[in-house]
Amino acid sequence: MKAQIKDNETLSSLRPLELAEYLGTNGWTQGAGTVLGGKATLWIFRSSDNLEYEILIPREISLRDYPMRVSEALKTLEVVEQRSQLEILSDISTSSADIIRIPIQTGTSRDGSISIENGIKLVERARDMMMAAACSTVEPKPYFHARKPAQATEYVSNLRLGQTERGSFVLRIISRVPPSLSPDRSGQMNLDVDDPFERKVTNTLSSALNSLRSAAERFAIGDDRDMESFRDGISTGISANLCEAIADINRINDGNSDILLNIAWAKTRPRPVNVLNSYSIPVDAIPIISEAGRIFRETSPREAFELHGVVTKLERPEGGTSGKITVWGMVEEQNRKVTIELPESDYNSAIHAHKDGSTVSCLGDIIKRGSAFIMENQRNFRVVPDP
Repeated sequence: MKAQIKDNETLSSLRPLELAEYLGTNGWTQGAGTVLGGKATLWIFRSSDNLEYEILIPREISLRDYPMRVSEALKTLEVVEQRSQLEILSDISTSSADIIRIPIQTGTSRDGSISIENGIKLVERARDMMMAAACSTVEPKPYFHARKPAQATEYVSNLRLGQTERGSFVLRIISRVPPSLSPDRSGQMNLDVDDPFERKVTNTLSSALNSLRSAAERFAIGDDRDMESFRDGISTGISANLCEAIADINRINDGNSDILLNIAWAKTRPRPVNVLNSYSIPVDAIPIISEAGRIFRETSPREAFELHGVVTKLERPEGGTSGKITVWGMVEEQNRKVTIELPESDYNSAIHAHKDGSTVSCLGDIIKRGSAFIMENQRNFRVVPDP
């Protein structure tokens, strides 16, 4: 016996426009005019065996019979599509979203569950993965530091988690995408119409996953020992943040299975050209990906970084005006020694700060060279007043 959805709250959760979008993208056509005094629209479907089906959609969710009409629509769709109402309900509620699925392949997930610790970690790493894709969409970089672009942060805050699926623990990330309003006759977007940011992020994730696997394979077979493929992949979305998120998901997966991801593209926009639905990162590629992420992280400049610390060393050649100082301060949540070259006036201020043990502040780009940290493009050097 197939399950029937009778809960009024669940039925009312489907909005009129969601139903209309779903029907319009699945072969239904809207009938001419309106019915019930303009309070509803009629949708018609003709099957391959020439049978005709009708669905009535109220225009307002506040109407008393709205849940009943939605229930009737689900029953009709169940017959037409030969699928359960639960599956259809899920598809309708997410028809205007790109869905990213991450199944966990461990033996302990066969009953559809994982430990609460791993569940928390999986959500956090999935968030990191989507943040990395969003940041690369704004501006591709090898590493994104603590301060993320505002557009990427806002996008991630709007992501939703869907219910897990039977058979294994599957994390579902719901990325809502605005519907397409101006497709051409072939169903593709006009060349002068840009995709919304939400769709661009999913595209970036798709291209980055492809590039990541390809780069790891090229390194493994010896075609690219200089990480050139990883560096070329930065423009497609590869970053230290993405590498680290993928490596951590592998650890949650007990490190014994390939990482699988699936993207179901929103039906309310044309599907991107030449993209896949499923992506696989081989488990033996994870050490390479993890190391690439570490190298990107350690060699990428920390741009516009505001350093606070105390002066521990002064260096100025005899007769010189400018000089170098070493500041002991916090960089990426660790105390580091950072070398800064200063002009004469700032260097003289640093001398007094060193003598008094005062805190100094400086803005610039911090670069790691070997085991040393250096600040370039320094500006706004000042001695912080002692409270």
